[in-house]
Amino acid sequence: MTLPAPLRTTIRCLAAIILGYFVTVGTAALAAVLMVRFAGWDRTDAFVVAGSYSWIVWVACFMWAFAARQLWFMLLGMAIMATGTMAGAKAIEPYLPVLGAL
Repeated sequence: MTLPAPLRTTIRCLAAIILGYFVTVGTAALAAVLMVRFAGWDRTDAFVVAGSYSWIVWVACFMWAFAARQLWFMLLGMAIMATGTMAGAKAIEPYLPVLGAL
């Protein structure tokens, strides 16, 4: 069964905006946590840099949403990436140094 074209376009738009946002937030959080944990960056600097470059991830997700031939594959891939990046950031975050501790 194929979906009508307007419905496919609507799903792709929503996926690009909503799932793209969650992938971007997860990637920025994971990158910032990794920079703090393994590169020794200050938390503020890491979050500013990760947030500044996160728009590249969102643009890539947006392009993928409309370039993917199979709608289900794109939806599943973005959902897995969003879940994986957020879970990775949450798994590493407890091991970060406490602010103000010497």
